[in-house]
Amino acid sequence: MVANKALIYKPGVQTDSLSRKEVKAKKKKKVEKVSLKEVIKEFLINGVLLFLGILTFVFTVGICYKIFILTKLKIENHRLAQENKELKRQYQLLTSRDVVLTKAKKLGLRPPEKNDYLGLE
Repeated sequence: MVANKALIYKPGVQTDSLSRKEVKAKKKKKVEKVSLKEVIKEFLINGVLLFLGILTFVFTVGICYKIFILTKLKIENHRLAQENKELKRQYQLLTSRDVVLTKAKKLGLRPPEKNDYLGLE
């Protein structure tokens, strides 16, 4: 009677009525012969899958590189836009009427009068 008893599996112990030799012979009989056509087919499928995996990896790396370059260009563009804005502000400040008049007086220049212009006719 096996009620309330645990069965313990022991790999070295045979529980069936077959001897070890018969079990080995049965396992050998189960080995299938695979045709060369199927081996080549399996090899080609595995090769195609490997190629597609490598191709996917290469495309992924290429896309990551392009994203990196795009990010660098956006940062550079933003920096140049800020620099351009600062240069425009400085230009407007330096060419304003008040600054030009102040520098002209410092150099001893005076505003033009009517007789200062020569008309070539």
